[in-house]
Amino acid sequence: MSSVYDTVPLQHGASTNIRVLEILDATEPHSLIRCKFHTISLSNATPYTALSYTWGSPDDAKLIEVNGQIFEARKNLWDFL
Repeated sequence: MSSVYDTVPLQHGASTNIRVLEILDATEPHSLIRCKFHTISLSNATPYTALSYTWGSPDDAKLIEVNGQIFEARKNLWDFL
């Protein structure tokens, strides 16, 4: 089974690219949070907000959709989104 991270690969080594998450418009109220990964270069990045998505208890996960795949987000990330 592929990881959601495999949908937007990063080069390792001297790369200055990062993945950012775009929050997509909801199709209906109270629907699943839908997002899309993008790769950007830090050398010409537009402003963005960073958040640790691994902080918090893994037992308190919520489901979101990233690049068409279901992803378990910890509560702090879900609350932020």
